[in-house]
Amino acid sequence: MDIVAATKRIRMVQDIETLLLAQIAQNLESVQLIVSTKQGKLSRALFSFVEQNKLMDEADLLLMSEYAVDQKIRQYWINHILKQAVGVQEQSFIATAYIDVKRTIIKHLFEMNQLSDDLVMLAFNSPYVSLIDFAIFVLRRRNFNFNHYFNALKPRANDEKIKVSVLQMLLLNWNKQDFCLHFYNLKNPTTMMAIINKAINLRYLSIAEAVNLLCSKKLKLPFHVIKRLVKIGAEMSDIDDLYALSTTKICFEQRLEIYDDLVFWDRIDWLVKIWKYCNTEHEQQLYKAKVLHVLTFAKNQYYAPIWTPQLKQENWILLKAVGNSFNLYDQYTDEYNNIAKLLKIS
Repeated sequence: MDIVAATKRIRMVQDIETLLLAQIAQNLESVQLIVSTKQGKLSRALFSFVEQNKLMDEADLLLMSEYAVDQKIRQYWINHILKQAVGVQEQSFIATAYIDVKRTIIKHLFEMNQLSDDLVMLAFNSPYVSLIDFAIFVLRRRNFNFNHYFNALKPRANDEKIKVSVLQMLLLNWNKQDFCLHFYNLKNPTTMMAIINKAINLRYLSIAEAVNLLCSKKLKLPFHVIKRLVKIGAEMSDIDDLYALSTTKICFEQRLEIYDDLVFWDRIDWLVKIWKYCNTEHEQQLYKAKVLHVLTFAKNQYYAPIWTPQLKQENWILLKAVGNSFNLYDQYTDEYNNIAKLLKIS
């Protein structure tokens, strides 16, 4: 039956068409299995061929497309449902497991001004972010009282229901105290990490706030997740706290990895922060190389960092100590003097 996939690339002649019709007609059960369980060009080509040549009646085509895993094939069933009565569409929204079907139906009902409050609340309390987001859009237009809703919300017993509540709060940019109260009730680490990631991506939580939540739940993170959070935009003051959450021990070389992604002042800030982890001779060589590298750019700096007076003083003291430790202070006097000048160190 792979020959079906070739029909769009060759000129159809009667003999080929006859052969295809005969072969597919004799193997409709296999065709149904492929169309229902596979995604991609073959399943779409098979469905299209069966439809165009009327090898199945409409009821069978609808049944096959309703449960197809391929979204483009499901569109055949969606097009049929959107022509049905409102009650049928509502039942289809409730019954289907496919988010694209739910999303299409609810948007269609809204556009037809036939979207009921009950269906909106079903979407609002679903586990799907896109449905919750659309429900919020509709509820706001209907002047829904979110304060009353959350105040009346009883403590939820399982993670899935709690997850829905915190997702609602995230998308509404809700009071963080309410968010944290619900978040603390979560028990599944995977669910908690999914919520934290979403909160960070939506800029609802800062990295520092996320770290505090993770610490409060005694959660640890794989190092690759920590690296991603750092790249998202962690403050320099938060990165060391993030590294402390790693499920595995972080070596000194891994702490140095982010150096190349930083600008001049952040490089200095990071280098003085991780000096305390520099122990072995090999680590000291690696560290010294980075310090030398950053000092080569020091004379060409004209702008001060946006640091607090306290941080300026602390980092200067540490940077000077690093220079003395590696006998660099006297060798790079001009560089150190320019840094001191920009930091306004007397």
